[in-house]
Amino acid sequence: TSFAGDITGDLTGNADTATTATNATNATNATKINVADESSDTTCFPVFTPSATGNSAPKTGSNLTFNSSSGLLTATSFAGDITGDLTGNADTATTATNATNATNATNATNITISKETSDTTCHLVYTGAAPAWGTSNTTPHVHGTSLTFNANSGVLSATGFSGPITGDVTGNVSGSSGSCTGNAATATTATTANNLLNYESLTAVVGELNLLDGSAAQVVQALGAEASAGDDGVLAYDKSGNMVSWRTLATVCFLEGTKITLSDKTQKNIEEIKTNDFLLSYKFKNLDNYKQDLEYLMNWYSKDLQGEISRTQVSQLWENETDQYYIINDKLKITPEHLLFIRKNGKYEWYPAKNIKKGYYLLTSENRFEKIESLELVDERTKVYNLKLDGIMNYYADNYLVHCSSKCDECENNN
Repeated sequence: TSFAGDITGDLTGNADTATTATNATNATNATKINVADESSDTTCFPVFTPSATGNSAPKTGSNLTFNSSSGLLTATSFAGDITGDLTGNADTATTATNATNATNATNATNITISKETSDTTCHLVYTGAAPAWGTSNTTPHVHGTSLTFNANSGVLSATGFSGPITGDVTGNVSGSSGSCTGNAATATTATTANNLLNYESLTAVVGELNLLDGSAAQVVQALGAEASAGDDGVLAYDKSGNMVSWRTLATVCFLEGTKITLSDKTQKNIEEIKTNDFLLSYKFKNLDNYKQDLEYLMNWYSKDLQGEISRTQVSQLWENETDQYYIINDKLKITPEHLLFIRKNGKYEWYPAKNIKKGYYLLTSENRFEKIESLELVDERTKVYNLKLDGIMNYYADNYLVHCSSKCDECENNN
C-alpha cells in the first residue's frame, strides 16, 4: 500500500504532494506555467485571479478580451491613468489636452478654429462677466440678432458700438458723449464740425451752432434764411444779430483784370496775386484797422480823415462766379456787397457798392478823393476773385480803397 525510500524510474498515477514536478498534467498549486506566443487568435481571454497573492484559482471573463492579432485589449470600462493615444469618444473628460471632438467641455484652455469665408451670418462668442484670467472659468454665450459677423464680407454688425473706432464708418454716429476724430465724407448730423465741404443742405434747429474765430467759440442760436445765391454760397456770421445766414460768394469779390496796388505802388491783376504778396493799404488813426466786423464798419464814420499809407499781406486768394456786378467810373468792376471807402456830405464812411451813388467820392492810392461820375449795374455771369489779408484789412483795387470785411473772410472756405 506504500513505499518508503528512493524510487528510480517512471511512476504512473497521481502524487498527492510533489515538491518538484518538471511536467505535471494537473497541478493544484503551481508557481510557474508554460506559455507559448500566439498572434493569430482574434479573441482571447486574459487570465486573472480574485486575490493579489497566495494560491488562487485562475479565471477569465467575457467582458475582458484580447485580440492577439491586432493587439487590442477590450473591456467595458477602464479606471486609472492612461499614457498614449486614445481612439474613440469620451462621454465625460475632466481634462483633455487634445480632443478631436468634445460634445461638451466644461473648461477648455485651447480650442481648434477653422477658417470660414462663405457664411454670411456668424455669431460671435462672448462671456457674461470678465473672469480672473488664467485662474477661473466662465460660461460662453452668443446672441442671435444683436451681434453678428459676415464671414464673406468681413462686416461686424451690432446695435451699437462704444469706444474708439479706427477706419471708415458706414451709417450714423450718435450719442451725447460720442465723438469722431478725422474726416467724415458724409455726415447726416454733425454736432461739432470744424470744416463743412460739398454740403447739399444745412439745417439748424433749436440748439446751438459754434463758430471758431481762431481764439474762442462764438455760440449762434439760429440759422438765417438762405439768400438767392444760386449754386455758390457761403455760410456767413452776422455778429450784430448773432445770426448765421447764406451769402453769395460773388457778392463780395472783384472781376478778373482788376488792378491791385502792391506796397511798392506797382500793380498786378487780382488773379495774379500770390500768397504773401504785400499790398498798399491805409492805416486809420480813429478806426480799428484789423477788425472785420461788418456791423462795426457800417456804423463807423468820421468827420475828418486821420491816417497814413501803410501795407498789408495776402494770406489767401480764391475765385468764384457772379451773375451781377457794378462798373464805377468806367474801370472798377465790383460785386454789390463789397465795401468801399467814401466821402459824402462831409463824412467819411464804408459803403457797400450797391449803396454807392453818383456824386460820392472815393479815396485813391494817391491819397486824394475822386468823384463818382458813372455807375452801371451789369447782369452777366463772370469769374470773380477776392483776397484774405493778414494785417490791415484794406487795400486798393483799381486805385480805390476797399475793405476785406467779415463777409469776404468767410469765403475762404470755398477753396
